[in-house]
Amino acid sequence: MSNKFLKKKIEVKFLEMSTIQTQYIIFCIFNIIEMAIFVIYTKIEIRYYEIQGIRKPNIFVYNILAFFFNNLVGFLSISFALLTDNYTAFILYFYWSINVLSFAFVFSMYSPNGYIYLGYIVVTIAEIWFITYYRRSLSRDMLFRRNRRVGSNLNLKNALRVSYKLIRSKILRELLEWWLIIFC
Repeated sequence: MSNKFLKKKIEVKFLEMSTIQTQYIIFCIFNIIEMAIFVIYTKIEIRYYEIQGIRKPNIFVYNILAFFFNNLVGFLSISFALLTDNYTAFILYFYWSINVLSFAFVFSMYSPNGYIYLGYIVVTIAEIWFITYYRRSLSRDMLFRRNRRVGSNLNLKNALRVSYKLIRSKILRELLEWWLIIFC
């Protein structure tokens, strides 16, 4: 097998994926970049405190643990939302991402090497923008898969609509009868 043939085969496989799979892979790449930037930032901060010869502040340790926890919850919530078609997890992703982003803004002001933290903030903003931009297609795909699983079809919808009308008319008829009985 030549290298040229292998390269074409890989490109074709990437193009054959559905849009939801491509978007999810791009989201995973954003998360990997965020993790790498934060690990580099953490190593530089630890080295900074070792050179200064001082103890690491408690907020620094809290920041490391909180970042990894928040990033994990955000990643798991968007993964859960896409796998199970769950809108609550989709909303939870935005809550956690905005929480992490606001914490990053505040912490970057007090960080000795805030310029490194800026790279993480830019990638996080790009990730939130990416998910917000493709939110409609992600939601549409979730709805399509959920409806396909439920087996919704037009005949069933029309039957349900007719039955709702019958139920409403029956309730109104009974209310009218009770009103006539009470006042007549």
